[in-house]
Amino acid sequence: MAWAASGKMKTYGGITLLPLGVYLPAPAPAPPLAQIDFRNFSYRLFATQATPDATRAGIPEQVEAPVVDGVYNHRNAAANPFEFDVIQVVQADLPHAPDHQAAIVIGTFYAGHGTPVCTGVAQLLERRDQRVEVMDQITFDCRGGLNAHYLEKKRRLRIVSAVFAAGDPRCCPSQSDTVDFKLGGDQIKASVQALASGQ
Repeated sequence: MAWAASGKMKTYGGITLLPLGVYLPAPAPAPPLAQIDFRNFSYRLFATQATPDATRAGIPEQVEAPVVDGVYNHRNAAANPFEFDVIQVVQADLPHAPDHQAAIVIGTFYAGHGTPVCTGVAQLLERRDQRVEVMDQITFDCRGGLNAHYLEKKRRLRIVSAVFAAGDPRCCPSQSDTVDFKLGGDQIKASVQALASGQ
């Protein structure tokens, strides 16, 4: 699978980190992140190898998702059928982010007409040069439940991705990959070794 940004992607089992540094088309100057209503906001989502169903559904490498009340549902659209739901927004104090402020948006992405496949999406947003910038995006398989948590004291984003063992039904994975991502505001660093979710 070839994506425009594939050279930058890093994978950790079923979890993909895509460094971006892409400004969103929202008009400048953007207000401080704490004043932005991210449940009514226009997102830009980027396909990765963690979202293979996007290719079969004909979704391009980048899509705009103008979310209203936390939902953008165009799964029945003739072109680019997908849905994106904002599940959680966390305001984070990161040492290397502008004004030490960043927003972590966690949501679910469904590609195609009525597909049951759920891709988890976590984006790290910062306000830089009076514009909102997508610094990084993490994608993962969230079948069996969305499992992403920000550990404030450690400044880590814990991602759990579904992993299917032989014989598992399509709905219900029996295994998972877990990775902690350390957030600094300049560069996301993943733990080299997968961690048990209780650690």
